[in-house]
Amino acid sequence: MKTLIVIGHPNIQDSRTQQFFKEAVQTFENVTFFDATAGLEIEKAQQLMVDHQRIILQFPLYWYSCPACLKDWLDQILSLSGIEETLANKELGLVVSLGVKSSEFQAGGREKFTLSELMRPFEAIANKFNMSYLPIFSLSNLSYLTEIETKQALIKYQQYVSMEKSFSFEISEQWHLEQLLKIQKNHPKFEEKIQMLIEEIEENRDELSTLEHSLKEMKEE
Repeated sequence: MKTLIVIGHPNIQDSRTQQFFKEAVQTFENVTFFDATAGLEIEKAQQLMVDHQRIILQFPLYWYSCPACLKDWLDQILSLSGIEETLANKELGLVVSLGVKSSEFQAGGREKFTLSELMRPFEAIANKFNMSYLPIFSLSNLSYLTEIETKQALIKYQQYVSMEKSFSFEISEQWHLEQLLKIQKNHPKFEEKIQMLIEEIEENRDELSTLEHSLKEMKEE
C-alpha cells in the first residue's frame, strides 16, 4: 500500500510537530509527502492521488478546521474533472496536531465537542467521493510529551500511515515484525538481538492462539 501525505501548514519548516512526523517515516519507501502550500501543482497532485491508495491530510487545527492554505488546495482538487473516479475506493485519513490536550475535545471539556464532530466535513468529503474514512490521528502538545510518550506517538503515527486500516492486534503484530525485519536487514550488528525479539513475538502469538482456542471451547460447552 502506498500513502500520500498532504501537508497543509503555513510554516512547515518552523513546525516541530511537522518535522517530527516527517522524520518518523523518512525511511518508509511507500510514503510520499506533498506540500499543499508550495503552489497548487494540480496535475502533479492528481497523479499522486492516482498512484496512492491512502491519502492523508495533515494539518494543525485552526479555529476548529484546517488552515486556509489546505482548504484552498482542496477546493481546487475536488473541483477537477474526473476526480470522482480518481478518489473512489481509496482511503482518507486525517492527522491533526492540537494546541490543547485531546481530552478537552469532549462533552464537558473546554472545547465541548469531540474532534470527530468537528471534522465531520472531511468525513462528508470521503462519503461524497466513495472513500473509506479512517479514524482520526491527533497529537497534542508534542513539546510537553515525555520521552516514552514521544516514542509511543512516533510508532502510532508510523502505523497510522503504513498499516492496514483494520488496525487489529494481528495486523499490528505483523507490522511490528516487518519493521524488525527491515532493521535486521539494514543493521546486521543488531541481528542477534532483533532475532530474539522476533522469536519472542512469535512465541507470544502461539500462546494467544492457544488461549483463544480454549476460550472458544469454553463458550461452546
